[in-house]
Amino acid sequence: DLYTNRDVLGIRTLTKYDQITYNVWLANEAHERNLSVGLKNSDVDELNDLEPYFDWAFSDRCFQYHECDAYAIFTKNNKAVFSLQYEDDEEQFCPESLVSKLYLEEIYNFGNYQIGCQVFI
Repeated sequence: DLYTNRDVLGIRTLTKYDQITYNVWLANEAHERNLSVGLKNSDVDELNDLEPYFDWAFSDRCFQYHECDAYAIFTKNNKAVFSLQYEDDEEQFCPESLVSKLYLEEIYNFGNYQIGCQVFI
């Protein structure tokens, strides 16, 4: 989502097309090297265009920002979607995670304690 940012003068210098073109190039380069490539925190408006090129996706706080449903394009195509929540509220996020087939990790107080709801099915 770099194209949504402005430069130091407040001017948008990249377009959505530029961003998608770069992401597709990056995914193709990774695949040419036999690497798995994931999409991290992408603008949800780009997911349908980019899913064919990426093997998995990662979204910070997709439940908190109500963006998890947009990643269904990945799970419908048997691709993993990972999410990380920084909330102490597994009772709210874990059931949603299981329904949407996301692998969810929660971090409590940014410390060493982690809990995973369940692995992607």
